[in-house]
Amino acid sequence: MKRLILTAALMLSIYGTSTAQQGPGNRQNMSEEQRVEQLTTNLKQNITLSDSQWAELSAIYTDYYKEMKAMREQSTGRPDRSKMNTLTENRDAKIQALVGEENLKKIQEAERTMQGAGMRGGARSRQ
Repeated sequence: MKRLILTAALMLSIYGTSTAQQGPGNRQNMSEEQRVEQLTTNLKQNITLSDSQWAELSAIYTDYYKEMKAMREQSTGRPDRSKMNTLTENRDAKIQALVGEENLKKIQEAERTMQGAGMRGGARSRQ
């Protein structure tokens, strides 16, 4: 009986550890559209934009995530960091033109917060 209880406890701890490592939302299995939806849902808590601005912002992020995915798939190892940074800078320039400098800063801060919480918004913090 002790052996059965110990085996069950061991199995539960292994299961708990494996599911905890997946993180919130399990981003690796999410499509670009799902990632954008999750990101914009979080951003809407801090930023007020018009419906057309939200639609355009979603399009910018969808394109960004698709380009990043293509870049990762084309590389044999890690993608070129400078190309990734250029892609991120281009994305940020489009966002700034759409929502302004103040809202861009709010978006970047929200991305850093989400990244720290385990849900990456795409770009790494650049300080």
